[in-house]
Amino acid sequence: MSAMITLHRARKTILFLGDVLIFYTAFLLALLVRNTFNIERAFRNFSLDVAGFSSIFILWVVIFYIADLYSIERFISEERLAERLVKTMIAVGAISVVIFYVVPAFIITPKTLLLFTIIIAAFLLWMWRKYFFLTSGKNG
Repeated sequence: MSAMITLHRARKTILFLGDVLIFYTAFLLALLVRNTFNIERAFRNFSLDVAGFSSIFILWVVIFYIADLYSIERFISEERLAERLVKTMIAVGAISVVIFYVVPAFIITPKTLLLFTIIIAAFLLWMWRKYFFLTSGKNG
């Protein structure tokens, strides 16, 4: 029983770490797209924007948890997963916009960058979760 619990926690941790990696990958790819693939300018902007986006990504993880996207006990169909991911990404997008524009601590207002990050993250998260559930033996 203990080995089963350990495996379950490990799988949830892998899912969580994969999501965080995807958030930052999407952010970096969005920076590249936003800066017309000028790597030097993208990395200069990275240093300006990473703190704000890191705060937002923490909130995204909380929202993903509330949306039950870290529940691996019961697998949902690909269609329901897609629906849940889209709804969750719309929610994180709306909440992120409010936070970036209302909270005075954020000096950045990344309209295009946020939109690109959300779109890229949504696609990568969909692919990640399909891969995760396929390789973990829960393929519906």
